[in-house]
Amino acid sequence: MASQLLRKGNMQRSILAACGILLLVSTGAFFLYVSILSIMAVVVLLMALMLTFFLGIQAARREIPVLAIPSRRKLRLVRGRGGPSNVGSAPIPGRGGVAN
Repeated sequence: MASQLLRKGNMQRSILAACGILLLVSTGAFFLYVSILSIMAVVVLLMALMLTFFLGIQAARREIPVLAIPSRRKLRLVRGRGGPSNVGSAPIPGRGGVAN
């Protein structure tokens, strides 16, 4: 009997069967312990990350050009006056009505 267990084919089958049973039992215990809602949230997040990664690979393969990021000088010229915009700034009380 020991010689039969030591054969390569039977040993591999028994190890694979034990691993399959262990995986099934541990998966069942995991689903009993953790709620399905949190599992689905993790699955959705992982799928979104994989999709983002896949889309990045596709964009790199197609060499889709990325729009140039405008420099600060260009932004100042667009806003006018050559300085930072004061849109939405109100005078601060107690400072003589000077806007920040």
